[in-house]
Amino acid sequence: MKNAEKGIAMGVINTILTIILPFCSRTVLLYFMGVEYLGLNSLFTSILNVLNLSELGFGMAVTCILYEPIAQENQQKINAVLKFYRMCCRMIGMVILILGIAIIPFLPHLIQGSIPADCNLVILYLIYLSNTVISYFMYAYKKILLSAYQLYHVEVNIGSVCLLLQYTLQIVLVIIFRNYYLFAVMLPAITIINNIICSVYVKRKFPDCKCEGQLEKGEITELKKKVVGAFCVKIGNTVYNSADNIIISAFLGLSILGIYGNYYYIIAAITAFFAVIHNAIRPVIGNRMVVKDSKEVWTMLRKQNDIYMWFAGICSICFLVLFQDFITIWVGAENKLTDTMVVLLCIYFYVGRVSGIISVYQEAAGILWNGKFMPLISAMTNLVVNIVLVHFIGLPGVVISSILSSLFISFPTYLYIVFKHYFKDFSLIKVFVANILKNLVITVICGTVILFAVKYITVSGIAGLILKAIVCFIIPNLVYYVIVKKVLHKDFAF
Repeated sequence: MKNAEKGIAMGVINTILTIILPFCSRTVLLYFMGVEYLGLNSLFTSILNVLNLSELGFGMAVTCILYEPIAQENQQKINAVLKFYRMCCRMIGMVILILGIAIIPFLPHLIQGSIPADCNLVILYLIYLSNTVISYFMYAYKKILLSAYQLYHVEVNIGSVCLLLQYTLQIVLVIIFRNYYLFAVMLPAITIINNIICSVYVKRKFPDCKCEGQLEKGEITELKKKVVGAFCVKIGNTVYNSADNIIISAFLGLSILGIYGNYYYIIAAITAFFAVIHNAIRPVIGNRMVVKDSKEVWTMLRKQNDIYMWFAGICSICFLVLFQDFITIWVGAENKLTDTMVVLLCIYFYVGRVSGIISVYQEAAGILWNGKFMPLISAMTNLVVNIVLVHFIGLPGVVISSILSSLFISFPTYLYIVFKHYFKDFSLIKVFVANILKNLVITVICGTVILFAVKYITVSGIAGLILKAIVCFIIPNLVYYVIVKKVLHKDFAF
């Protein structure tokens, strides 16, 4: 648990960096290059996220496989798994490279309107593609040991240093040379450095971990089942998080994508905090599921989910109240979306968090084969509805599609799988959902109170933003404390 706490602490520091540094980077790109370059960056990132579906969920599946031999100190099996994973990484890298090159002829069709005159679309895309592929042919397979041994904080520390170096160089190069190629080439360069540092650390920390030995046929079969399940999960998650940007670029243009990307960047940055929690506690949960009974795990799930949704509620309220003021100060009122879009984005964020903890438990338990087709159904449904709605109502349709897909397909699927195949008790679903609804009610109460309160803040600019932020922090915590501790303490798991 100490390693998990370290992971969360260092992950928070890393996430702060991933908020501040990209914020500075986007600002520099906007003012020195233009909003179209923000759109290009978002588009390439989304395309490569989709291509990473070729990873097939091997990392997640292999981590689940490693929990048991690590607990049993079975070094022979650990080495065999590591060898198998290295082979998979190299095959995956080749698949991504081939698919990535195959997409090149279709790139112009993914952009509505023109691109910046000084940009060669193919060259820039190949730079981004190389950044994705490099790790698979280098030492990415070794990072699996850091996760499996609950040393996530080490990987985060290395990542933080590399991020600082990457964004610093990118910002300096854009300011001095105003050249997007130099900005882009820093991505693969820093990725190489990150891989080398992680490899050296793992070699020194785990000298007995070597790529040798063979897995038994039954173990390979079980791993393949987990991989297929993880692949389906990854498709759903990727479409949910990445396809929106591609749809916006293809149907609405790079300028709209750039403006939308400013809002989405902030949401993604805060979502990264929740990802830190996921990555840090997943190995702990996986270990508890192996050594503890389901009743203890159920108690842990309730506590974690209550705290998780509490944070989600506070973040959603902050988005609702602060989004427009912040965007105005940051990039100007001309780059704002409508208030309706802000409300939709807040709902999008909150709904996305509803599945957060329960999805971690599915991954930690390795229940990836069961219900494997549901994420695919969710992904395809989201994509189809996305394309239909963007034709009729434009940008709001993209966000609405993601909300519906997550709320009515993804979340019920996670519930069904975890409570059927691990807890083996559907009656617990009612308790779990009831707690989520209680948290939702509290969030709505807090949001209503705060929207009323901030009307009396007449100060504008940065000072007004700070005052509203203070209100957004104090009132929700007071309301949560009073309602949860004083009124609903028997029903909540705090």
